[in-house]
Amino acid sequence: MTLQTGTHQFTGRILGLGFDEGTRIVVGRWTRSPYGDFTDVMVERRDGHRILLAPTQEIADTVAALYTFDEAQVVPVEAATRGRVLTLTAGPLGLSATIGERTAIGKALSMVPSALSSRAWWARVTDPIAQALLRGVSTRGTTANGLPATYGATDVHAVTDATATWDGSDLGALVPVSPPVRFGFGSTPPEPSLTALTTTIEVPEPDPLTGVIDCWGVGPLRDKQAREQDEAAEVSQEARAARAEGADGLLPTPLSDAKREGELPR
Repeated sequence: MTLQTGTHQFTGRILGLGFDEGTRIVVGRWTRSPYGDFTDVMVERRDGHRILLAPTQEIADTVAALYTFDEAQVVPVEAATRGRVLTLTAGPLGLSATIGERTAIGKALSMVPSALSSRAWWARVTDPIAQALLRGVSTRGTTANGLPATYGATDVHAVTDATATWDGSDLGALVPVSPPVRFGFGSTPPEPSLTALTTTIEVPEPDPLTGVIDCWGVGPLRDKQAREQDEAAEVSQEARAARAEGADGLLPTPLSDAKREGELPR
């Protein structure tokens, strides 16, 4: 885990593309992030093999912890935009995409203030809408290593044309991103698109006993288990005392029974 305790945001654009050969590609172009300006690429091949292409080892380690891949490669990643055409080279991948007009969803999203769209509660509001309208899309969930994360989209443009090669082989015509990619809790929209968004990731405080960042909420679970153990010990102690005093065969009501009967707070 290279992200420290706190709230971390990655702001930029993601390009989601499918190709007739079966490969689906997600390009992240991040202009503001804990690592500055960078571009990374997630590729799912037609056989389901998932590959991360990242420009540095640090970025590869972080992204591979947050998402799920079968392979991670650290390679030079070069991206440029000229007019409406985005070009990219990243290791075995070469890509060119033409960006079209804003979609109907993009027009609706562009009216939402960016300060609002990046809030976690807003992602809770938009998540069922996104899932209903866009197959595979979700705006909130949990990263591969258990951290709460949200996607706050602010704009969407259609992609009208794209070409790509992998190790020099043509990937074929542009098609929808189908089936949805399986890197994280949500895919890109099915139709090829460029989405402006902010990804927000919450990293909790380290566990006070172990110093380990408690991604899966084990700390609260351990606290609950400790309370239950204390309660069990208290019940056991009272039961022993009751047996010692029960010479006449009449035992007082155990503490556990009292709690079950609602006489004492839990």
